[in-house]
Amino acid sequence: RNKFGHNSQTTWIQEGLWKHSRHPNFFGEITLWTGLACVCASGLEGTLLQSLAFVSPIWSAFFLVFTSLMLLEKRLDRR
Repeated sequence: RNKFGHNSQTTWIQEGLWKHSRHPNFFGEITLWTGLACVCASGLEGTLLQSLAFVSPIWSAFFLVFTSLMLLEKRLDRR
């Protein structure tokens, strides 16, 4: 038992925000980059430039989901 009275060996992220998303910080980062791209795109003229503003959030989402997240999940599954 830990100091909060929970048995940490049997429970794994089953309460609060962690119940719905195991990695809310990744969701927050993707949301942040998308919001910044929306702000930047609104100040640009032309469809091409506005589209280029979204390269960064797409790249960040791809990198976080398909590299960092998968490596983290593999490491956590080994525990």
